[in-house]
Amino acid sequence: MDGMKDRPSLKIWLWTIGLFVVWEIFAFSFYKLKLKEEILYFFTPQIQKITNDYALYQRGPEEPLKVVVIGSSLFIHGIQDLESIAQYSRKTHGKTVQLHKIVQTGDPFKDFVTKYQLFEKLIELKPDLICIQTELAGIKLGGKKRKLKAVSKDENPLFIKVVYASNVNMNVITHFTGLFESFDSNLKELDTLNHTPSKRRVKSLEQLEYVLDSYAKLQEHSIKTVIVDIPKPKAVEDVVYTTSFRDSLAQFLEIHKERYGISHWNYNGPIMYYQHYIDYGHLNAKGRKIYTEWLVDKIIEEEQH
Repeated sequence: MDGMKDRPSLKIWLWTIGLFVVWEIFAFSFYKLKLKEEILYFFTPQIQKITNDYALYQRGPEEPLKVVVIGSSLFIHGIQDLESIAQYSRKTHGKTVQLHKIVQTGDPFKDFVTKYQLFEKLIELKPDLICIQTELAGIKLGGKKRKLKAVSKDENPLFIKVVYASNVNMNVITHFTGLFESFDSNLKELDTLNHTPSKRRVKSLEQLEYVLDSYAKLQEHSIKTVIVDIPKPKAVEDVVYTTSFRDSLAQFLEIHKERYGISHWNYNGPIMYYQHYIDYGHLNAKGRKIYTEWLVDKIIEEEQH
């Protein structure tokens, strides 16, 4: 009987579970709220920023390599700011890369092209390179979801889920407050899939009919355009990127290369784990630095060829 008294009561367990659920809801709500506050929703200011900066470059002693990236919230979180990129490129390569982002949440590609005439404006601005996020250029997310098998062989999946929930929450708090900046969960051995990612399908050319003429015009004006990958957590990539999906995507990209001269940059940098993300797909400060440096190195490498 004495042993029974030492055990936590059912009420304590219920309170613990309840507090954990409340914390999860709070962390998620806080993240969504702050995300909305920091996202550049308006297209015109982004274009105006590029226009103003390009005017300054023309009056400067040395014109930088002008790059425009087009993407969703994955690029918002996945690529560092303009000045950090310029500093890294000068220090590492002796060449200034001025990288401007045209970004918005969701899948804004059709609105960018049809509503805002993005490519017509970029043709006027004449950047040296345009990088389009692969998800916008060729992948449709959503539709019917499927339950994905966990990658980890750990025998205690509940423990894994708790660890990951805590890790994601700390990443979110770190992203917005700077707390836990030195925290490194190093969960490579525990990198398991504990959520259900959206199913990915390759877009058809019919679905992209609205942008194909713009691709042809970019080619006519000799503006180099590439489709660029941004990495997902390894646990997601191991399951989502099936052989059939990769084959369909490769065929899609080959058509773009043949018809419009649009190359594909496959991410081949360091493997990314959940510790590099603020949630299940958006990079945190650590992951953002790794990806940005890979992208800048790739830009310089391609420019020299």
